[in-house]
Amino acid sequence: MSDANPNGPYTAAKKTSSAVVTTAGVGGYLKAFGMTVTTNASEIEIRDGGASGTVLCDLHLDGATAKNSISSGDIGPIRFATDIYMTLTGTGAEGWAVYNEDSA
Repeated sequence: MSDANPNGPYTAAKKTSSAVVTTAGVGGYLKAFGMTVTTNASEIEIRDGGASGTVLCDLHLDGATAKNSISSGDIGPIRFATDIYMTLTGTGAEGWAVYNEDSA
């Protein structure tokens, strides 16, 4: 059941490794996401349904560029039916997401 308000209020979460962002098995809305990296090429994928779920959003940073952070900007709300899962690749990558979730 979807009871999260797509207009907020929103919560921010920061992850240093791949992990579920919302409560596992609880859907919600994604408003924005991004990552910071050190010097290596990195990627962040936002999935609906855990580590093997469907990729709904992703961002890439080329390790050869001078940029060390990237943001989606305000993309939402994007509805996630199962849960919001963040997959991070790249040494030193940290990801963040702004979201709200349904009641558990």
